[in-house]
Amino acid sequence: MILPNNPHVDPEDVERQLRQTLARRRETPLPAARQRPPAPPEPRLSWRQRLKRIPVLGASLVFLYHRWRRITAPGIGRRERIKALPLVGDLCYFLWVLADLPRFRLTTAMSLDALRQDQQTLVAQLQAARQDQQEQHRRQGLAQEQLHAELRESVQRLERLNQKLAERNGALEQRNGVLEQRSAGLEESNRLLEQRLAAWQSAGEERLAMHSRALRLLEQRAAADAPAPSVGGVEAVAAPVLGNFYLEFETRFRGSPESVKERQRPYLPYLRAAVAGVATPRCVDIGCGRGEWLELLREQGLNPLGIDLDPGMVLACRDRGLDARQEDGIAWLRAQAPDSLDLVSAFQVIEHLSLDQFLSLLDATLEALAPGGIAIFETPNPENLIVGACNFYYDPTHRNPIPPPVAAFIAEQRGFPRVEILRLNPYPDSMLLEGGDIVSQRLNGLLYGPQDYALIVGKRHADD
Repeated sequence: MILPNNPHVDPEDVERQLRQTLARRRETPLPAARQRPPAPPEPRLSWRQRLKRIPVLGASLVFLYHRWRRITAPGIGRRERIKALPLVGDLCYFLWVLADLPRFRLTTAMSLDALRQDQQTLVAQLQAARQDQQEQHRRQGLAQEQLHAELRESVQRLERLNQKLAERNGALEQRNGVLEQRSAGLEESNRLLEQRLAAWQSAGEERLAMHSRALRLLEQRAAADAPAPSVGGVEAVAAPVLGNFYLEFETRFRGSPESVKERQRPYLPYLRAAVAGVATPRCVDIGCGRGEWLELLREQGLNPLGIDLDPGMVLACRDRGLDARQEDGIAWLRAQAPDSLDLVSAFQVIEHLSLDQFLSLLDATLEALAPGGIAIFETPNPENLIVGACNFYYDPTHRNPIPPPVAAFIAEQRGFPRVEILRLNPYPDSMLLEGGDIVSQRLNGLLYGPQDYALIVGKRHADD
């Protein structure tokens, strides 16, 4: 379809195309007309069908027939029947509408009033909604302004934090460079320290071998002489010579009895395991000293016995209500019946003994211990360089420090089936070297590690 005043269509071009099309059709010959088959004969019509074919009368008769059927149809009211009459029905319907016009006008006016009231209500609601919407817009604007202000402040904070972070990163990079330099220096120091430690170890082994040879010579020379008295209950120096020396010595250098008892509490679990199930445990402390361990055993409900050759130590124990005797410890153990003791202890004693005396003490202990019993021998730990090089020699009656592996080997060689080394009493953390490097860790272990260790041996139960 071509619209008028269409700027995209050229009328002359359209006219030219139409003329060309008409010319082509004139030149094209028409196809031969097809012969149509003869029409079938028309059927016979009834009088009703013939009346319908009359131009005006037929339509009028059909109209009147349908109206008559509508009027006579069952179930239709009187108003509908009158309305269906030709002309009369339309006239009656018109008169009825004119008569009903005042009521319709009143109803329409009432509907218009109701619509006006509804319109006013809607207008008021729209105004209230508009006001609410404006208030919401105002609040949203305030909230957005506040949010924008907070965002600007956050951006400023982030910028300041980024600046501080960049400054700290620069400082950390500088520190990292310094730490790398220090690390290189520490590695070099570690290498030198390892070389020195190796040299010290080699020199120590040579000195140990030399001292061992000298000790064997001294023991051979002293074999013919009278045995030197011991300290701590195993052949001590004669009491008239020492007097109260060792009691005053322990008061100054060993510490208060309360501190000694605290250092001995780690042995209580071993004690409980040894005396569990025993009706009347027998416990003896060789070289009992001032009686700190005896008091600790008495607090556990036991009745221990203390053995010491120092009369001052024995008297100090008895003054505290403890059972103590002035006897030789090895001789007392040999006098006991086999398998009769549940606990044998000797704190800071074996470092006073010669090798022969230490072996005799172990043999007597093994003979006297009951199955399941234990023996505890505490001594200074020479693995701590400060202890091995200095603190061990505070006591002038000490002979030689005994390394833990050597003590364990001697106990196993003498026949103890259960042997354990328990290292105790390291220096406080306040004395440790700061730094987490390997050099500081090794120095802390060598200088400030456990100051004492205990050789804990025992017999197996009869059913083991």
